[in-house]
Amino acid sequence: HGDSDLVGQNAAITACERATRWQLCGELLQQLPTLRLEPDAITFSAVLSSCAAGGAGWEEALALLGQVRRRGQQVGGFGLSAAVSACRLASRWEVGLALWGDVVGHAPLADLHCMNA
Repeated sequence: HGDSDLVGQNAAITACERATRWQLCGELLQQLPTLRLEPDAITFSAVLSSCAAGGAGWEEALALLGQVRRRGQQVGGFGLSAAVSACRLASRWEVGLALWGDVVGHAPLADLHCMNA
């Protein structure tokens, strides 16, 4: 039951990401604990992608990465690439470059995905 609920929440976050509503994605992420749901790599990657799609969410992307790391979770290559893209789209290439340098070799596929960002 919980897995299907998380799939539904991930779908809602993805829909908001496609509509470039990154703030709403963050709000949906914040609501997961009240629904007794634990975000997974798909959840985090979708929210990070929304930060990139919105173009203004680079700070939120970095904050979310910090939150994920403090929880001992990972976002995978796609999520890291999305965070780097969020920085690039906000003309914060130096932050994205530093982030890329921080993750090279630390996550599977991060190198290739981040270089493409």
